[in-house]
Amino acid sequence: MTSAPNASGDFDFSKTSFLVVDDKPFFREMVHAALRGRTRSLRDATSVDRALEVLRYNGADINCIISDWDMRPLGGLDLLRMVRSRMITATSPRTSYVILTARADTSAVKCAIDLDVNGFAVAPLSIEKLIKTIGTALRRTWMLHQPMHYAGVTPVVATPLSVETPAPPGSRPKFVPPEQQNLKNVRMCGIDAVQPGAILAKDLRDQEGRLLLPLGTELRAAIIDRVRGSVQFVWIGDSPAAG
Repeated sequence: MTSAPNASGDFDFSKTSFLVVDDKPFFREMVHAALRGRTRSLRDATSVDRALEVLRYNGADINCIISDWDMRPLGGLDLLRMVRSRMITATSPRTSYVILTARADTSAVKCAIDLDVNGFAVAPLSIEKLIKTIGTALRRTWMLHQPMHYAGVTPVVATPLSVETPAPPGSRPKFVPPEQQNLKNVRMCGIDAVQPGAILAKDLRDQEGRLLLPLGTELRAAIIDRVRGSVQFVWIGDSPAAG
């Protein structure tokens, strides 16, 4: 399925059907933010098992899979190997596949290349860069190996991230009352680019889906430092009283 950029440099995904596989709500939301309104269809799966169900029934209609690699118990590299090995009924072994992850890992990148991944994107990642990565991946062509080649590639298992970060003194979050949460300039932002005083526009969860901070929390400097090792992106907005 081609996706050459048009005259304005944008990519055309209007004839492309996507499956997003990620157990972290934040990354699924990021892909939706990038592709919403651009695609023929956009399906979600919160695990590899759920993705297999979708592919067994709708695999012929899926042109591109976008998946995290460090899910448990099966990750995105396991699913990629199954696709390339022709193990999933009705799913083409040539289905475009993009790995999206919050951290780089040399062994995982090598494994993905051995499995003929179409694209590999490591957060922090802007919406524009994600769109370009997907568009470039859809245009990639390669010589498909025999199933035994892919079956012999051993997927890499990620080491769990530690999210137990002690709260620094004086870092008790300040909350914006619900009646004041009509935020301005709501946007997705890399955690390193967040300025103190921004307000969370969505609940902030770690990579396992656990709640770190609720919607409406004011992100003071101490709070930003506290969550920096657990998340890469946040949805933020400005207080209606700001400016």
